[in-house]
Amino acid sequence: MNLDINRYMGKWFEIARIKNEFEPNMIKVTALYTLNEDGTIKVVNSGYFYNEYKEITGTARKTKEENLLKISFFSSYETDYRVIFIDEEYKYTLVGGNYSDYLWILSRENTLDESIINELVSIAKEYGYNSHKLEMTEQ
Repeated sequence: MNLDINRYMGKWFEIARIKNEFEPNMIKVTALYTLNEDGTIKVVNSGYFYNEYKEITGTARKTKEENLLKISFFSSYETDYRVIFIDEEYKYTLVGGNYSDYLWILSRENTLDESIINELVSIAKEYGYNSHKLEMTEQ
């Protein structure tokens, strides 16, 4: 897979995630990616936490590894953002982090067919992610 960063830009809906400390009990989660003039990527993650809208802005940058970005929401700390799988039309994707407990399923639409979700879960498992811990995100 060769990630086309320009096609990746835009809004993604979080379909499922492994529960993490960054998004506790969040619903209606989205990620908006915008390419900056310097080649970095502006990342705006948003959602609702107990009916209160929350938003955080970060920066991502490409690495030499084709499908790996480094992302930072806190100025000096970067973490992996690995695009494990993306369909040919860039409609849905599977993204993992540094550890097997950081995993997300994202889609351009706020729903995704169950058969596609199951396919992505299988792919995540093949890559060593704890896909059995994935939980659906309320959209």
